[in-house]
Amino acid sequence: IVMTCLNLPPQERHREENLYVVAVLPGRHQQADINPSLEPLIDELLCYWHEGTYFVGVPGITGPRLIRCALVQLVCDLPAARKVAGFMGHSATYMCSVCKASLHALEDIDSYNIPEMQRKSSTHIQRAREYLDTLQEDGIESAERSLHPRTDSESVRWSVLNKLPYWDPVKCTVLDAMHMVLLGNCRFHWQ
Repeated sequence: IVMTCLNLPPQERHREENLYVVAVLPGRHQQADINPSLEPLIDELLCYWHEGTYFVGVPGITGPRLIRCALVQLVCDLPAARKVAGFMGHSATYMCSVCKASLHALEDIDSYNIPEMQRKSSTHIQRAREYLDTLQEDGIESAERSLHPRTDSESVRWSVLNKLPYWDPVKCTVLDAMHMVLLGNCRFHWQ
């Protein structure tokens, strides 16, 4: 996990000296294995969001300066984006993180413009909480059985990112340009 400060000017944000490695996730395959790895980061972000922290000695600022932090985008390849944000996998019938178009309707590009077809963050988080409740009460097998990725366009898993009060899984999950454009994944997914 690599983070950067978005308060920096755009031309400086992604320079090597302005990036910092927060964690290295183990090469696990299940979304449930990712949540415990992300939990410490999310707990820190919650503290920085609610309480913030004060810095002193900031050039040009007299007195202490309150800062707050937020995770504003999740940028990763398609499988990782699905696992970390709680969406169904890229091969599920309803695989898109933006709309509810099915695999069978991919050729209908206009479905993205129909308001009823757009995913809603509130529904995503509500369904994720239902999954979490089932997971905590009845275990992983029961929670997985509650999913219907072939027939339910709103099937999602719990993501620890949903603990962040400002998190919008639909708007904040971004697929990185290297995979989607430079490696031709957009063209591949639409063929």
